[in-house]
Amino acid sequence: MKINIEIDITPLEARSFLGLPDVGPMQEEVLAQMKKKALEGLDNFDPTKVDPTKIMENYFSLYPKWMESFSKMAEKR
Repeated sequence: MKINIEIDITPLEARSFLGLPDVGPMQEEVLAQMKKKALEGLDNFDPTKVDPTKIMENYFSLYPKWMESFSKMAEKR
């Protein structure tokens, strides 16, 4: 025997039903702080002093083999 139950509720209703806190206000505060930091960073951004190598190193540092793979791909062209 197979029984399927479908419940149509919002995430807020599900959290309330399960006794979990409403994290909406905290998320809004965190996003506001992130936005503030990002905008502050743009104020200090000087495109003439950007080192593309550093940007690429930061990007590829997530997976060290990417830089190696990227270098090999660039050599083939």
